[in-house]
Amino acid sequence: MTRVRLPHRRFAATSDLEHGGSRFTVTVGFYPDGRPGEVFTHGTRTGSTLDGLLSDACVVVSLLLQHGVEPSDLAASMG
Repeated sequence: MTRVRLPHRRFAATSDLEHGGSRFTVTVGFYPDGRPGEVFTHGTRTGSTLDGLLSDACVVVSLLLQHGVEPSDLAASMG
């Protein structure tokens, strides 16, 4: 699979979430055709273990999306 890079300027949607008593902000960047292409999260204490884990997970998900893996396939593979 070849990586399809996102344009420098793109639409993004940001949502606030709460899980386990912690609040997070998740931003999803989109290709011009509406497909998601990147994910970012913020809200944990900077430098914490959870901050590092979430950051790394977002990089992995973003790269999978940019290599053509469908969000439904990702969801089906996760616990």
